[in-house]
Amino acid sequence: MRTPPRGIRQGIGRITAQSLQSTLDAADLVADRAPSVAELADGISRYPRFPAFILAEITAANDIDGEENRWEYEWQEIRLTDDNAAEVRGLTSAGFGNAINVCEIDNDGINIEGPGWDLSTAPGDFNIRPISGIVQLWPYRD
Repeated sequence: MRTPPRGIRQGIGRITAQSLQSTLDAADLVADRAPSVAELADGISRYPRFPAFILAEITAANDIDGEENRWEYEWQEIRLTDDNAAEVRGLTSAGFGNAINVCEIDNDGINIEGPGWDLSTAPGDFNIRPISGIVQLWPYRD
């Protein structure tokens, strides 16, 4: 009795004309779309790979013209060390653009401001301020 090649322990059953034709049709479909697949792969490789999020320190907040309680944030990438100190890394807003806080998108200076501050019930000296400290940034492309 012959020993099957390594990794093959049993057959896949009888190949019918219909299953063979389906396989050939699938191969033709892949061949027809090969330029599209190559173009897609080229497009993906043109952009640098980003992590799911960037741990960053906010370094400055600038008012957004014509908006109330909204800011654009300058930032620098950091890494937390074993003793929870912030170690500066390479990515910055100078190279990748300022960040926005999505909680501030609907802020208009009246009523409810993100993330849920009700200005009508806030003390008279209450002011919404820009965020500061260490945050998570999620990169995206326009």
